[in-house]
Amino acid sequence: MMKRLTFIFAIAAVIALGGVLGTTVFEDTARSAGPAVAAAPVLEQNVDSNGFIKVHEQGTSRVNVTNATVPVQVQGTSAIRSANDEFALTDTIADANHNDCGKDIYTIPNNKQLVIEFVSSTARGMGVPHAEIVRISGESSFDASLPFVFQLQGNGYATASEAVHYVVSGGKTLTFFGESNTGDCDFVVSLGGYLQPW
Repeated sequence: MMKRLTFIFAIAAVIALGGVLGTTVFEDTARSAGPAVAAAPVLEQNVDSNGFIKVHEQGTSRVNVTNATVPVQVQGTSAIRSANDEFALTDTIADANHNDCGKDIYTIPNNKQLVIEFVSSTARGMGVPHAEIVRISGESSFDASLPFVFQLQGNGYATASEAVHYVVSGGKTLTFFGESNTGDCDFVVSLGGYLQPW
């Protein structure tokens, strides 16, 4: 135990001695280097009308082909969807004298597939409806459904919205069908997604 204490005191003494000697040696070195140079302000000349520094590389770079006979191979390209292929539909389906209502709302072109990514609906004046909202006719031997789950919002409104990923083949018809429990059927339905080649 005594050896251990002696060793610890010896280490502490070496560290303290090194600190004292180091400050005196480096103090002389720092003094011989001279005074520190003060920072000088820089006035930037290349600024825009708002005082911000101009950036030369802005926008899209142009590529000039100077030798069209040299083959260029492009790898790793990705398909870019045109804004014309985006799909959005909103429709109102209402029948004041019946507790169910429905109609065809869209037929997908034969050479396209519809990728549905978002569905939403509002049901008015009927509490929480018992509803099968979108029926895809002709998808198989039976009708496939893409239902909404409604939440009561108050004042007689119920809403539903959900992100989905559902692909419908070309030539198929989307049919809306809803049911209320109050005798009046009043829905607004919205679908969003895109059309892609089939």
